[in-house]
Amino acid sequence: SLLKNGSVLKHVNKMKDHLKNHFYNFLPSRFIGQIRQAGLMSGIELFKDPQRSIPFPLSLRIGKKVCLDARKHQILLRPLGDTVVLMPPLSIKKRELTRLAQGLNQSILDVTSSFNHAR
Repeated sequence: SLLKNGSVLKHVNKMKDHLKNHFYNFLPSRFIGQIRQAGLMSGIELFKDPQRSIPFPLSLRIGKKVCLDARKHQILLRPLGDTVVLMPPLSIKKRELTRLAQGLNQSILDVTSSFNHAR
């Protein structure tokens, strides 16, 4: 186990880089304003227009909708306004982290699809 052999930090460093690659390689950048990451904890800020820092209307609760949609991918996330927060366990495996990132990506695409053509 990671705790027994003392390699938790080494594992977290590998996994944070893996997660970061997912964020920058396939998360839809059209509605992402900023991605903040400290270790495996991450916050993904969603904006209607990230270039001009125009948020989605508060009444839409886009962050909450993304988190609810992620449940169909068996992923539990939490919103802070329109920032989606990820806090996976430190012992998460690479394939689980990939599944988490792919499910989040799909949920963002699904929830924001009606905005893709509107500006």
